[in-house]
Amino acid sequence: MRVQLSAALAAALLVLAGCGGGDDETPGPAQAADGLWIGSTGSNRTVTGLVFADGSYYVMYSSPGYPNVLGGAVMGQGSMTDAAFTSASALHLNLEGLGVLRASVAATVAKKQSFDGTINSTGIPPVTFTSTYNTDYERQATGAALVGSYAGLLGTSKGKLSATWSVRDSGLSSSLVALVAANGCTAQGTALPRGGANVYNLTLSFGPAPCPLAGQTVNGVAYLRATDKQLFVAAPNADGSDAALLSGTKQ
Repeated sequence: MRVQLSAALAAALLVLAGCGGGDDETPGPAQAADGLWIGSTGSNRTVTGLVFADGSYYVMYSSPGYPNVLGGAVMGQGSMTDAAFTSASALHLNLEGLGVLRASVAATVAKKQSFDGTINSTGIPPVTFTSTYNTDYERQATGAALVGSYAGLLGTSKGKLSATWSVRDSGLSSSLVALVAANGCTAQGTALPRGGANVYNLTLSFGPAPCPLAGQTVNGVAYLRATDKQLFVAAPNADGSDAALLSGTKQ
């Protein structure tokens, strides 16, 4: 399957929240922003964001006008004070020619309602976004739901490759993932349902060259959208200098 992305300026995001208590000004956890957030930017990009109570977040955005074509992702760690979210050092991987950027986020959140803000990335103009909470997050992920074959796109800082991957039951609590990219790169790993959410924790280890992340292991999350069986994956490498992004459709 061939997947094409239009070159364009990108950015979008989403993130976390939590409540500050009393007079304590120390940033608290991100409980208020825990969830799945769906929204858009002013440049007609769809935003799919996953934010967790511990402050970790993964926000994927589409190419303009193509909601199932991955344009990039912002991921990192943030914190909340009252309704204000801040993330000072995020990894922004853009698949439309900009590569790896460093980013910061400033936003406000209303629990299970909205997350609106601005992302600032090195070398490009700030981008504003709006997003709303999606109750698909409250469905419990299961290994059986993820099992199957997928076709789509693998993206890293080195560019984009069409790819196929399969997920099969391991007989244990996790599922086994095997990926083959168009250039012959292979990767294997596991996906484990994340408790209390429609999300999977994913680990993927890449083989040698010609893999774009040769010999590296990435750790992140996967989300399978129930309406159209579209799978989204965002997983940074160990030092946060790159990431593997996947988007594809269950066959």
